Parts: sequence; C-alpha cells; structure tokens
Amino acid sequence: MAWASVTPGPFDWDVSYYLGVAQRIAAHPLAPATTDAVWNLGWLPPMLTHPADLHWMPLPSRVVVPALWIGGVVGATPWHAAQGMTAALAAVVAVLATVAAARVGAARGVCIIAGLVAGSGLGYVRYFSIPDSMALYAVAAGVAWLAAGGLGWTRGRALACAAACMMAALTRAEGALVGVAVVFASGVHPKQSRVGRMVAGACGPIAAMAWAARCELLVGEGYSALRAHILDATGAEGWLSPGTLPSLGLASRVDLLVAHAADLGKTPIAAGAILLPVALGGLLLVARPSLTGTGRFAAAPAVYAMLAPVVLYLGAPSAAIEGSVFRSLAALMSPAVAVMVVGLSRASTRFHPVFFPALYGAAQIALVTAIGMKSQQFSTPFPDCAALDAAGVPAGAPILSYDPLGTSTRCGHPGVVLGRATTEPQVDDLADRYSTTWALTAPADYRSWTRRADDADLAGWTQVAGGRVYRRAK
Repeated sequence: MAWASVTPGPFDWDVSYYLGVAQRIAAHPLAPATTDAVWNLGWLPPMLTHPADLHWMPLPSRVVVPALWIGGVVGATPWHAAQGMTAALAAVVAVLATVAAARVGAARGVCIIAGLVAGSGLGYVRYFSIPDSMALYAVAAGVAWLAAGGLGWTRGRALACAAACMMAALTRAEGALVGVAVVFASGVHPKQSRVGRMVAGACGPIAAMAWAARCELLVGEGYSALRAHILDATGAEGWLSPGTLPSLGLASRVDLLVAHAADLGKTPIAAGAILLPVALGGLLLVARPSLTGTGRFAAAPAVYAMLAPVVLYLGAPSAAIEGSVFRSLAALMSPAVAVMVVGLSRASTRFHPVFFPALYGAAQIALVTAIGMKSQQFSTPFPDCAALDAAGVPAGAPILSYDPLGTSTRCGHPGVVLGRATTEPQVDDLADRYSTTWALTAPADYRSWTRRADDADLAGWTQVAGGRVYRRAK
C-alpha cells in the first residue's frame, strides 16, 4: 500500500486493460465484457468496442470487480480500489512464503524472515502496487505448490491443488504450465498419491483449453488469426503489422531462444531474488537425497522453473522477449524465497540459523526499496487527458493513440493504436474505419514502437496548437 500511494495512475498497457475491462464489468455485470481500445493491428475487430479477454486471460480483471463495488460505496476512486485489491493479494504471498518455509522444517524466526522478504515484493514491487496479473499469479501458483508438495494427500488438498492450477491457467497464458509441472513432478511422490496429483494438475491445461474454445466460439476466425499473429511475431512491433506474418519454424524459435539466453539469467536477478535456481536450490541446498521433505515440496516449482522460459520462447517469442518470462517467474516467489532462506539458515553450523537469512533479508529489502524508488520515475501517467482537452477534442471522441488502452482508461476516449509500423495510407484507413479525426502522438521521450511527437507529421493531418494532438482535415 505504501508503494501504491505514490503510483497515481495506470502507466502500463496491461494495467490499463485490466482496469478498463473491470470497470465495464462492474458497471454492467450482466453484459458481455468489452473493451473500446484496439492495440493489436494483426487482427482488427469489426467495430471499436469489441469482446474483451482476447489478449489477456480473464481472472485479473474479474478479481478487481468486487473492489470497485466496495470502492464505490466508500468513495474511493476505481484506481485506488483496484490497487487495494492487488495489495491484499500481494500480502497473501508473504503468508505463502512463511508457510512454505515451515513446510520444510524451518525455525519460527526463519519462517518470519521468509514472509518479510516475500512481503517486500522483491523485483515485482512495482507490479504489486498496481492491478496487474502478477500478484494473483503468485498466489495461485503458491497455493498449487503447497497443495501438491504436501507429505500427505487428502481430498481437500487435491481440490485446493486443482482449483489453484485452474486459477493460474486463467490468470496468465503460461499459467497452464503450473498444472503441467504438478503432473510431471508427481513422479517423486508416493505411488498411492501420484494419480491424484496428476488429475489435479491436469485441471490447469483443461481450463486453458476451455477458455480458448470459448473465445473461438465467441469471435470465430478472428480469434485464431489473432493468436497465430502473436505466435509468429518476433517483437512488439510485429503486433502492429496488419495481415499475415511469415510463419516461424522451430529452428527460428530455437535461434531466438539461444540469442536471448543471457536474458534468462538476467531476469531472475532483475526480479530481486534468485528465482530460477530454485530448480536446483530446492534439491541441492536443503533436500535430502531421497527426495523427501523439501525435495517433494520443490519438485513442481523446479519443473516449472525449467519449463516456463523455454516454452514461452518456443511458443510465443515476442511475448517472451517483451517481458512474459519476467512475469512468469512470479509463480516461483513463495517457494523460491522459502528455499533460499531455509538454505541459508542451514548453510553453516557456526552461526545462529537466523544470521544468514537476516542478512539476506536486509539486503533484499534494501534492493527492493531502491527498485521501487527508481521505478517511480516511470509510473507517472503522461498528461494525455490535459493535452486532449487543450486541443478541444470532444469528450468520448475516438482517437488514434500511441497508447489506446491508457487513453481509454484514463481519459475516456476509445482508441486505436498509432504505431510506427503503420504507414500513412494505413493511418487514414484506420481513421475511416473507426470514424475519427483526431490523433494523439507519444511524448518526445517515450521510447517505444509507437509514434512520437518528433516523428514525421501525419500526412494530411494538422498539428493542433503545436502539441501532441493532430486533427485530420475534413
């Protein structure tokens, strides 16, 4: 909540999408969820307001809806209400890390340190103070790991594992891999409980396939075209290329994985915790050779840690490159912190078991504070609404925008993305298609694949009052 208090609004496309869709559901619970922002030109919907949930999975928006209802009663803004829900979910991660440390036999003080470290947010602190998917993903996966790694296997634990695997699959596209990891890790568990774990883990992929089938029935060929376009793109700029991209073969995908192999090492460091090494840490630092105790608990997270980055790069390289690997590792927060802290507590018999975990925790919290303070310079929304109002853009008028999701959520203007990959005739085609005569370019210091104010002027468009807003001549 402290970090949320210094984050004044949605500054990220994902966040704007989740919040915008949640607001529509909260206002019209019985109506279909929709969005009025087109950010991917690989598949153009027939109208500006089109079905939501086609790009991101549904749960991150749905969990925010109750908070918006409560916020409306107590007078909180939708943004603050959504932040409150995210902070509450993030707090659960601290509880899960504490329980995970206790599960592997840590002393009370070590368990408390594990909770404090996880509760700091690590490198995800920026995303744990905004309505993104990562806090919910960390909770769903954390529950799945705890339920699947128990020494006993009761009906209640099986149901909890199945429900958590389904939640993870409906939170992020790679969330189905949580269930896959539970299935693969079942081999290290007692024979009599192996089938139950496999059935529970299978619920995740089944939920993901059911949601894809629902979207296919809802949208038809457009949904298939959209997914195919994203899977064949090698960078975010590819999302803005209308038509069909050259199909990537397996060899090309492997080449991209190799080319970005260094990123797989940088990502866990940037996350503020040694997350990927949980694959070995759980087995080498604190596990017994017989794979009992900690080894059983770490088995499923270890499989996920080795599986997720590879599957993302081979399946959707553009998504992996643009940050999905970083986001996917949030699933490992609670077990990774528990394994690291417990491992450090057993690293030496010459010191008190709390000594090294306390040093690690202090260093992590100091690092998190630095990351949080640094990220604030990127968290202030650009003054888009003021620029549109100053240019005389009518309220609610559709616009071409460098950030259609953000301007829709923040300013109430439906929008279509205005990207550098879009040539001038295509810009006019978009304006004709969506009946708009206004365009909003990005600030000069905005480094992305969208159109900046210092790019060439739009042909046939007039800059309004020397600002970032352009108007098309009628």
